[in-house]
Amino acid sequence: MKKTHISGVVLAAGASTRMQKNKILLPLNGCTVIETIVKTMLKTTLSEVIVIGGRDYDALSELMASYPVKCIENKAYLVGQSTSMIKGLSEMATGAEGCFFFMGDQPLIDVEHIDQMIHSFEQSGSPKTIVTPVGHEGRGAPVLFGAAWFNALREVKGDQGGRSVIFKAKSHVISHFIERSSFFWDIDDEMMYQRVLNEMDQKK
Repeated sequence: MKKTHISGVVLAAGASTRMQKNKILLPLNGCTVIETIVKTMLKTTLSEVIVIGGRDYDALSELMASYPVKCIENKAYLVGQSTSMIKGLSEMATGAEGCFFFMGDQPLIDVEHIDQMIHSFEQSGSPKTIVTPVGHEGRGAPVLFGAAWFNALREVKGDQGGRSVIFKAKSHVISHFIERSSFFWDIDDEMMYQRVLNEMDQKK
């Protein structure tokens, strides 16, 4: 059976306005937040990993040089998340059947659930399928979009991701339930960073 080509795009170009330091470069798990995410992605069945950077791009690019990923600068990152999403879509390999968008500040994702979401997409057999993770507090990220939605995603403007597309595509959305709430944690401030560090320490 032919392997489905699913591109993984990390949206790591945010300005980190709520933290003085760039959160994706904070130390975590013996490396950095962004490296922790990329290492997880590289262990999954994703066909390729693309990292979209903005703030401190030179530092990010230097880190990513150690990994088999494509690191791309989004010079328009201050306009909002949509610019990074569109940049990622433009960098995917020709013929990609799906694009899995990851957040650059969500380091507690895991291989098992990512691969289960990819499997659900493959089993659906439809380019219109969207697979989203759902926890006790509702829908979250990362989200996998089938190729039928790429053009709609390219039309998104400002500081938003694919939420509007998901809303329009409700009948095509597969919800993947994840019990573990820490899967969804994103590092928005110092308090959450400390929470993530504590969670990592407990896993060691």
